[in-house]
Amino acid sequence: MRRPTIMALDANRGDIVEFFIVAAVAIFLIGLGTAATISVNPGESIQSAIDGADEGDVVMVQSGVYRENLIVDKPLTLVGESADGGRPVIDAGGSEDGITLKADGVTVRGLEITSSKIGMYVASSNNSIIGNEVRDGWTGMALRSSSGNVLKGNVVSDNWRGIYLKGSVNNYLSGNTVRDNRWSGVVLESSYNNLVEENLIQANYRGFELIDSDENTFIDNRLAENRYDEEPPSADLYRETSFDFWSEEGELAEAPSGEAADAGDSEADDEPSGEVHDEDLGGLTSEMGLAGPEEPLVAAAEEGWNDPDLDTAATAADQEEAT
Repeated sequence: MRRPTIMALDANRGDIVEFFIVAAVAIFLIGLGTAATISVNPGESIQSAIDGADEGDVVMVQSGVYRENLIVDKPLTLVGESADGGRPVIDAGGSEDGITLKADGVTVRGLEITSSKIGMYVASSNNSIIGNEVRDGWTGMALRSSSGNVLKGNVVSDNWRGIYLKGSVNNYLSGNTVRDNRWSGVVLESSYNNLVEENLIQANYRGFELIDSDENTFIDNRLAENRYDEEPPSADLYRETSFDFWSEEGELAEAPSGEAADAGDSEADDEPSGEVHDEDLGGLTSEMGLAGPEEPLVAAAEEGWNDPDLDTAATAADQEEAT
């Protein structure tokens, strides 16, 4: 049975894109109508500014390094103000998430997030995540049970996974650069009706990874230098597709030990030995994050990390082969 959708089937692609953009601008403008601007300087707490802000306020973060783990639980705008020192950096410390969005209608723009389990964890809907950089973490950006978000113009690099959607629908990913992630660039699990277009997916092990996901649309994405460069087929906006990299037995090739392989590798080299199963790496263990690159899954498994919702647990042997 076809799943329900908020998108009219006779709408054209331009209408859908316009819907997402207009919604994002409306959220931003509503906030500006009566918004106060709260400036945060190096040495001050961004979280304190968020806690003290009213709905619709703008928290303006000045250039500098902020060692914090942020939770946004009200609709507001969090924006980085770049200066000679570059954009502001949220250093999550390696074992926690960088920014968690718990409220609907949040805008996050112009920030750099590093050293996190999940750089940007979206557990709400109708948010705008624009022009950020997320690197050196376990998962760059993760959407869980989330809809109506715009992810545009972000750079997601040097993580285990790049952008991960789980149980998420009607999101718009456009103009992002997803590169140098050790496993997959863009992952959709149990997610549908998402529009993914004009993204650069480069030098990851896998460009796209789909798990139990269909009715998504992929248009004009550029895939380059990934070990697996296939884009899910999507000739028109509403073609029902199921482009699943998993076999019927739920098996997937072994993860790489380092950087993505050169495009010129032999066909034999494209067949890694070993198996990684869906129950091990199909979901993001321990609230979609587990551990950062400095304390990988093996350490987390030894400490008994597990996400009961996903019912997955990685083994030490898997992680030793995957890192």
